[in-house]
Amino acid sequence: MDDAITLSVGGTAASWIVLLFAGVIDEGNNLVVPLAGISALLAPSFGHWYAGTPFTGWFGLRAAALVPLVMAASSCGECDTSSLSWIALALYAAGTVGDIATTPADVRRHNEERRTLHDLTVAPMIHRGAGGIMLGARF
Repeated sequence: MDDAITLSVGGTAASWIVLLFAGVIDEGNNLVVPLAGISALLAPSFGHWYAGTPFTGWFGLRAAALVPLVMAASSCGECDTSSLSWIALALYAAGTVGDIATTPADVRRHNEERRTLHDLTVAPMIHRGAGGIMLGARF
């Protein structure tokens, strides 16, 4: 579980650090900002990916945050861009916190599913004058 949380929190923090220092890192390449932005969108879900759940509702909420952000960036004449930016930020923050907060429960569920799959044991069995295979299972 600690690995999954580290993936989510570490990936998110690293993405935002790169985004904050993109002007220094990019040096006119213009690839750092889009890649860090994609990483910032995906990184909070890394713990869920670890647990076998690639996309969550929280990821969908972060993706939905792109809609008001794009509307604000398009600077439509009738739109209040500051309100749209705050809406986008709130959606993104809620999706990020939600994804990271639900990671431990998803990992526990995943580990429990794996544990039940691994509770089947096959072993050789040897008796006087006979041999065979013993199959053990836990339910």
